[in-house]
Amino acid sequence: MTLMSRDLEMFEQMSSGELSNREMRKFFGEDPCTPASKSRVIKRLGVLIKSGYVQSRRYYRRDNKGFFVLNALTRKAVVALVNNGIPIDHIRTPYLPSDMMLRHERTVSRVVRTIKLEAGEKSVLFRFWDEISLRKNRGTRDRGKPIPDLRVELYLEDISLGVSFDIEVDLGTEQTIFFVRKKICRAKPTLVLCNSQVRIEQLRSLCRIYDHEMVVFAPLEEFYVHGIFDTSWETIEQQRKKALEYFSFTNT
Repeated sequence: MTLMSRDLEMFEQMSSGELSNREMRKFFGEDPCTPASKSRVIKRLGVLIKSGYVQSRRYYRRDNKGFFVLNALTRKAVVALVNNGIPIDHIRTPYLPSDMMLRHERTVSRVVRTIKLEAGEKSVLFRFWDEISLRKNRGTRDRGKPIPDLRVELYLEDISLGVSFDIEVDLGTEQTIFFVRKKICRAKPTLVLCNSQVRIEQLRSLCRIYDHEMVVFAPLEEFYVHGIFDTSWETIEQQRKKALEYFSFTNT
């Protein structure tokens, strides 16, 4: 099969995570304001799925009113992207979540897209690894240590000045004590994104008790709008800081 340039553009969008059929329609349209027809998208997806570039899964809505389909890359598509110049550390692990993890993984994918968009706008170099790749590649000495949803590296000015930090997405589905003790690493700066201010207050208070000084919090909706650099991050002492005040960029 010969891939079209539009296929590779779509793969690049899917490198941040899964996309629904509706989300994919704009990548087959003449422009973002004129999405392609549903039949055209399904036809092309059928070709890509049959050729082993895309994996697809149906999810039923919680209200039992129909279903929706999510699509993700396969390893074959990842190879195609790398061969076309996309760094492997700009691509999420090919994966379609279980029903239980669907909401969380969709949120993580949106976080990745926000990071990529901001990096492009601010001309910041970046790399990232998701939980699956971190778990797969961790060494013996890392056994038992928290594995974040994302580990991100940012580089300012040139590649010699950078910072590494973890990102945790919290949707309030886990007990606060479990989240603080099992999900946050003391040794690395951690950005925690929550779906409510109430949840931030619960986690912040507990992190203060456990002396997690390297963790800061922000609402997901604020992060989606302002990104890493312009979000006001809340420390365990209830101070608000921008990323450049919180991070210590060092020579790498």
